[in-house]
Amino acid sequence: MRKGQTNYESIVPIVLIILLGIFVAGKFGLVDFSQVPILNAIFPAPPINIAVVGKISPALLSLLQTKTAKYHQVQVMVDRWDPDSVYPGALSNYDIIILQGDRYCPRLARQAVADRVKAGADLIVIGDACTRENPNDPMFYGWDIGIGLLGDVMPVQIGGPTHEKKTLRSEVVHATLDVVDQFHPIFKGYQTSEFYTKVYDVDLKGTGKPLAMFNIKDPEKVNVAHFAVIEGNTNFGGSKVIYFAFDPGETGSENLILNTIFYLKGRKG
Repeated sequence: MRKGQTNYESIVPIVLIILLGIFVAGKFGLVDFSQVPILNAIFPAPPINIAVVGKISPALLSLLQTKTAKYHQVQVMVDRWDPDSVYPGALSNYDIIILQGDRYCPRLARQAVADRVKAGADLIVIGDACTRENPNDPMFYGWDIGIGLLGDVMPVQIGGPTHEKKTLRSEVVHATLDVVDQFHPIFKGYQTSEFYTKVYDVDLKGTGKPLAMFNIKDPEKVNVAHFAVIEGNTNFGGSKVIYFAFDPGETGSENLILNTIFYLKGRKG
């Protein structure tokens, strides 16, 4: 047998082992091959499981259920979690948690959300979701109430250090977004357009980084709110938090919310 043949035959088992390793890694999700040409046809991206705690708006839900979302296997749990029904460990199988549409969240729910984010899930918070714990105590509100809860992971706060003595300002306005970070992945393909929506006035805290500001078109309301989209990185497992001071569904832009989800999970839209 010629020397060249011997070398070839000795390489074949190594190649087979490498191919087997690639298959096992892709099959069991140890390595994400969904962005690799050819391999992405064999190993498509796993679903992104999203839990909505509160009441997701019809506008936002419709954008999450578009053909683009389904193509990327974004899986939205339409049967929302009522804050009163969230218990410790209930959110452990979700990649992303969205808080929207319900300002009242009992301590158990706030703890479950915070624990899941600290364990690795990403978080999207919209408006004044989960800012109140007790309906009978109107002066006790904000994400910072309680120890070891949402305040640990939120990049914004209400009204600064004396938020408990201030009213959370919100107004329906006519606005556009002024993007601060033009190269941020969540604004890929986003075209600024005018929209009407309720906006909330919040202050930055900790690692909060403004990604977009409001450009409010109503002269009498220009001072209602400034920060529109804020990103924060937690100190717990690299989880990311995106805060929207408005309903991103009401901009009518599918790109804005889907890009946010793809960005949080490290995927390309």
